[in-house]
Amino acid sequence: MWIGWIRAAGTNRVRMEYRWFGGEPGQPLPDLGSRVGKHPKGNAMGVKLERPNIRVLNLGQFTKVDDVGDLLDRLFGPV
Repeated sequence: MWIGWIRAAGTNRVRMEYRWFGGEPGQPLPDLGSRVGKHPKGNAMGVKLERPNIRVLNLGQFTKVDDVGDLLDRLFGPV
């Protein structure tokens, strides 16, 4: 299992940046931590409830990936 982060930046030109959070192909995810995500919208009383199956990860926990080829190698292993 893996988690990817793709970010597009710029106004006139698109620069794609790939990030990776995961292990070797076929291996489980690293520890996701204990920071639980909250629902983006509040309920009728304005309270944002926790979403127990969602974890919050910081961008710094992801490894920068050079290009799509490297991303595919991380997903499926080197060919």
